[in-house]
Amino acid sequence: MVATNENGTKSYNNNTIIDLLLPLFFAGHNTPAIAAIWALLHISQNPRIFQMAKEEQESIIRQRPSTQKGLTFQEIKQMKYLMKFINEVLRRNTVAPTNFHYTVPKGWTVQIWGVAVHMDSRIYSNPQEFDPSRWDNYTPKPGEFIPFGLGSRFCPGSELTKLEITILLHHFILNYKMELVNQNCNVTHLPSPKPVDNCLCRIIRGLSKSYKRTIHFEI
Repeated sequence: MVATNENGTKSYNNNTIIDLLLPLFFAGHNTPAIAAIWALLHISQNPRIFQMAKEEQESIIRQRPSTQKGLTFQEIKQMKYLMKFINEVLRRNTVAPTNFHYTVPKGWTVQIWGVAVHMDSRIYSNPQEFDPSRWDNYTPKPGEFIPFGLGSRFCPGSELTKLEITILLHHFILNYKMELVNQNCNVTHLPSPKPVDNCLCRIIRGLSKSYKRTIHFEI
């Protein structure tokens, strides 16, 4: 981007370079990290959901050959309940604005709020309730589930983000528990909704027996 063309001038001016780079820093680091925070909060605050997710993970671990030492993509594809959980996290706590084709008058600042869609009772029954089972046999219509946008501007990192959260939750569920330091922490909403204390917590280590027998890893 800083290279010059044949005439000796820059291909991009500084403002264009900034416009291209800032979204990569924000979308590549900030939003996945905040989505992971909400995933850990929900899995820790819902014992029944935690147990169901843990049973699924332990079932996958038990099927491993004794020589396997790491998580495989085939195992990730078996995590049906965890995928529903992650979808519910992204519905309940949308962490990024969504962009569609719309002509905005010059000088306006616009942020389209995906929460308005994900919390619409006409689309999701009891939208305030965190319920991964709502994704059982349910495929949203276009425009009903938009944590990563829609159409030609759909987030190119959507699958990577979900993969990162899946791997994090896999290790967390099987090895740790979390206790919040501030139980009633407020939420700030800009640029993305997150606890004001960034989820300050105590991490308690407690290895799953089935996990200890079959895997070696470093965190």
